[in-house]
Amino acid sequence: MTTLATLPMLKTYLNFIFRSRWFLAIAFIGLFIFCITQAKHLKLKSDFKELLPETFQSVIDLNKIVERIGGNGSLIVAIESNDPEASIRFGEELVAKLKQYPPEMIRRVEYNAETAKKFFLDHKYLYMDLQDIKAIHDRLERRIGKEKLKKSGVYLEFETDEESKKSDNFEDIKEKYTSKTSAYEHYYKGYFFDENQKLMAIVIRPPGSAIGIEFSKKLISSVENTIREINPQKFDPNMNVRLTGHFKRVLFEYQTLYEDIVSTAGLCILLVGISVFIYYRRLRMVVLMAWATFNGTLWAFAITAWKIGYLTTQTAFLGSIIIGNGINHGLILMARYLEERRLGKSPLEALHISIPATLTGTLTSSVTTTLSFGVLMMSDMRGFSQFGFIGGLGMFFCWLSTYTVLPVFLILTEEIF
Repeated sequence: MTTLATLPMLKTYLNFIFRSRWFLAIAFIGLFIFCITQAKHLKLKSDFKELLPETFQSVIDLNKIVERIGGNGSLIVAIESNDPEASIRFGEELVAKLKQYPPEMIRRVEYNAETAKKFFLDHKYLYMDLQDIKAIHDRLERRIGKEKLKKSGVYLEFETDEESKKSDNFEDIKEKYTSKTSAYEHYYKGYFFDENQKLMAIVIRPPGSAIGIEFSKKLISSVENTIREINPQKFDPNMNVRLTGHFKRVLFEYQTLYEDIVSTAGLCILLVGISVFIYYRRLRMVVLMAWATFNGTLWAFAITAWKIGYLTTQTAFLGSIIIGNGINHGLILMARYLEERRLGKSPLEALHISIPATLTGTLTSSVTTTLSFGVLMMSDMRGFSQFGFIGGLGMFFCWLSTYTVLPVFLILTEEIF
């Protein structure tokens, strides 16, 4: 129960709210708008790496690889046409345009296997298996020993001609690595065609630092505009050009995840709103409790935008969780408030009774839930620690808004309606 020492403080606080209700209402609306502008800066990152600790050796190694040679993500232009020559002409013109893009957008463009084939032929022995290197070493060692014995005059030949020929040359190993370039032979004129020569691919490789939704949108939009400018139908009326690959998939996953977040949050709000309306039979009470809960949730996400800067696939759904649990404080306060109003008490008198009666219990519940989320912050996994930070912050702010925002707008709406 609320102690006697706190009652005068609560009375003073409620009298202040009553006297300054219009000023506080404007201030809370301004704060709400400000938090919206801050929360809008939150980015959504679906990369699994964002869930892992930055100190994990695998994450450190991956960052080094990306910094050194770039990422493995790509955007693929798929050109479909019954005329391979038309596809080549269109592809050459598109590649010429793509090579004019700034290096921070496109690192290189791959569309012809001849370059890769020549590189592999020139450097094929750098890709040798360890067992082949050992075989070369052993053959050289035997050859050197044999020649030394021949010079000494005490050499006796026990090998057959076939065995001697095998131990004295490296043609079998040479053939093994030369034959690996045959994988490039089936391409039509060296271009990346399928076996039927109806589908040609152009692989766009952005730099490794180029990640995220905004970059994916910018890259895809720019390439699509370039394709429209060139006009594929100019080369073949039936030519069809589409984009696929990592960056297209990232954008698709983002849009799907965004739709899931919106639909989940909307369903949560709808079900909670219907439940509250059925219980209270007053739409105004549903709106007021929702308004208070939205404020607390938005405060949490505004601080998240400042502290973390992004959401992951784990934390993106926290809005629904915070709203679904955070509204409980408003339900308890409103139930007690309406009891006093039915007994004929004025709005201010009802608040003077209901707030002290519910403050301790709801605060204890809020602190308990906040600490439960806070335990996750001790985890090394960024996905869990961020989940705990945002969830704990949201639960506490929902309680805080219940006893700050809700009384202000409750008094105002009682006056107006």
